[in-house]
Amino acid sequence: MILKLILVAFMAIFKAIADTIAHHEGGILFRKYGSFFDMKVQGKFLPFTEYPLDGWHLANTGFWAAGIAGFIIPGSWFDFWLYNYVLLVALSIVVFNIFYNKILK
Repeated sequence: MILKLILVAFMAIFKAIADTIAHHEGGILFRKYGSFFDMKVQGKFLPFTEYPLDGWHLANTGFWAAGIAGFIIPGSWFDFWLYNYVLLVALSIVVFNIFYNKILK
């Protein structure tokens, strides 16, 4: 269960990074890194694909990777109870808002 909580926290952090890039021009922490965190500039792409290698796309990929890993990791029957899901969602919202509103802006 602890590993799943950590993955939910990572999901929220990655989503906060992506939204900070999208809605606040990278925020205070990311402005100094230039075009990697600029939504208007698409430079490099993953070889043989059209997947842009920029902060926004990589943060969203991290969000989905952590979420999928959380579902794949086996747990006990107790992990599937509704209130555990509600707690995980609540944790995700709290961590996201801390990073989006307090740390990354």
